[in-house]
Amino acid sequence: MHYEQALHKHVGEFRKAYELFRDEDAELAKRRQGLLEKCDEVIDEINRMVGFSPHAAEQARQRRTFSSALNRGGFSNARAGLRFYLVLRGTIKDYLRSGGSLPAFAYDKTTDSVQYSLQLFDAASGEAVGIALPVKASESGEKEIRAFFAMLSDGIATPWMAFHVPIQLAISGRIRPVDPHFRWFRDGCSSAIASRFIRKYLGAEAAQEFAALCDVAQFADLEKHLNLSYWMSADYTIETPLETEKRLRLARQAYSTLEAERLMGLHGVDCLRRILEKVDTEKANHSRRLFPAILEVTGADLEKRFQRYQSFASKAEGIAHYSQLSQAAIDREDYAEALPALLRSLEITPLEDPRFYSDAAWVLFRMGHEEMGDRAILNHADFCKQRSRQTAYVAMHKLFIDYALKCRNLERAGPSAQEVLKVEPEYVPALAVEMSRVGKQGDPEAAREIARRILKVAKNPENPWRQLALQVERSE
Repeated sequence: MHYEQALHKHVGEFRKAYELFRDEDAELAKRRQGLLEKCDEVIDEINRMVGFSPHAAEQARQRRTFSSALNRGGFSNARAGLRFYLVLRGTIKDYLRSGGSLPAFAYDKTTDSVQYSLQLFDAASGEAVGIALPVKASESGEKEIRAFFAMLSDGIATPWMAFHVPIQLAISGRIRPVDPHFRWFRDGCSSAIASRFIRKYLGAEAAQEFAALCDVAQFADLEKHLNLSYWMSADYTIETPLETEKRLRLARQAYSTLEAERLMGLHGVDCLRRILEKVDTEKANHSRRLFPAILEVTGADLEKRFQRYQSFASKAEGIAHYSQLSQAAIDREDYAEALPALLRSLEITPLEDPRFYSDAAWVLFRMGHEEMGDRAILNHADFCKQRSRQTAYVAMHKLFIDYALKCRNLERAGPSAQEVLKVEPEYVPALAVEMSRVGKQGDPEAAREIARRILKVAKNPENPWRQLALQVERSE
């Protein structure tokens, strides 16, 4: 342990808090090991409950996710000795500026600023890294030390997290979804079943801790704005910097769990298997089959019940509502207000229209999150490629080229242009990106040749790509 002399009097409190934390972590390690030894038993029971008969590769993936969740986290797993640094916040910048280093702290010379990003484990090795504990002042050191270790305890993966993903994989494997709107059912049922496994393998106290995470009371103010049946799977969602979106995701998870628990409480856990049997057509299945299947198996009209989770009566009304909200916010340049409305529109609108991804990317760019904006389009392009949806994949790259033009940075669209030109060699926006690239690489004649190709196709004088080509064609 390393500490500043001014904090010497807090070393005893630090050691006491660390020993308590270490004991709790060691107990969690025992639980994780006990569950690892029952991996096959757990996975087989999950698949029986869901009615899933996985192929060998699917079952191996379930076991792998179960084991990796249990092996991730926990200071007991660290092979190297832990190093702690107890430091005063007011001295950190001067120390880093003079060439010193501290775990989790980074100094930027150009801005003379310090960034703090706590990382408990090395991403590659899984070993615990050195940890710096910054305190505001010597007088508040004891309180801050206790708060720090309480935060660390919350950040360590608890064993019950291992159940959730294998159950999700079983449900998804049984459904084979063709659209993203099974999420409330899959995630809610996964949590409901996980709670039963937690009680069986970890006891009532652990089950109560899990139930507290899914308590809907903390999200009552969002109930009418959940749009629960439109909640999209993670592959379709857009990353945002908004805390309100993170809270909405947690609220949706909690209410999905509530609805799944309600079904299983009234009709038994076996109703999940019977619902999946009705949904399954032995091929890819659409979420529109879900509510009728639930009605047939349980008599519960969830399509009607889920109206409580939205503020609009029909899909058309919802699209109009969110479109109006997003446009009004964009008009007044309130992009943090526009983004949630755009995301809700994306969830409700048929997936054949990918423009919401580029619209959201533009809003993120205007909010100052340029890389996040790029990922909004490119991540979905990669997803389309993985699903062998070639037309959609090319469409996303075309949108990225248009987005790069709006951002006034065509260079970022180089890879997208190359992907489009493989399929459409005369696609003007992609040619314009290539024209810009070769021009900047010092080949003006090649750039002018591409410009002439563009001018043969793009006749409208208002076309921005034609205007770029004219500038290049007329250049010396």
